[in-house]
Amino acid sequence: AFARRLEGQKVTVRELAVPLAFHTPMLDAAQGPYAQALAGLSLEPPRTPFLSSVTNRYVSDPLDLRDNLVQQLVTPVRYK
Repeated sequence: AFARRLEGQKVTVRELAVPLAFHTPMLDAAQGPYAQALAGLSLEPPRTPFLSSVTNRYVSDPLDLRDNLVQQLVTPVRYK
């Protein structure tokens, strides 16, 4: 219904085929392994502003970025 509404406003819509659900509490068990995988990576502040879908704030600190990526697995995106 949302896609049809956007298309009615001349917005191009493309459905993405993804292998798993995202932004849902069903991924709770994946948070720990994902956090461990991210802990092993060297992250730098983003070059392009990163607006968190978790906090609705811009994130630039690599530690905050890691936390947001982990939380994003289970936090629904609120389109408001």
